[in-house]
Amino acid sequence: PLAIRGDGFLRSRVPAADLGAATFTDPIPVAAVAELRYVAGSAYEVEPLSPGRAVLRLFDNTLCAQSRAEAALDALVATTSGARAIAGVRGDVEQAVAPLLELLNAADHQPD
Repeated sequence: PLAIRGDGFLRSRVPAADLGAATFTDPIPVAAVAELRYVAGSAYEVEPLSPGRAVLRLFDNTLCAQSRAEAALDALVATTSGARAIAGVRGDVEQAVAPLLELLNAADHQPD
């Protein structure tokens, strides 16, 4: 459920389906991982990441990496299995949208 604020700090827990959102009971595959750093005025410059490097980049940003390192690593390896991964810099978001959509489209059409 989602925690939705009402008046003041009161929150109610509402299932996403109640708001019209699609929900899933099984995990859905991750198609792509993109680690992009914003640099004002920069061009969109990325390079592909190996699955191992993608796991390490995600691990650097995982909250439970120190307290539950093994579980986090297992989850990240499973998450990145079959995903395309890139890292680099981007300027304004308008520059990044089209290439990221292309990445997702290409990942969606990868052979199994």
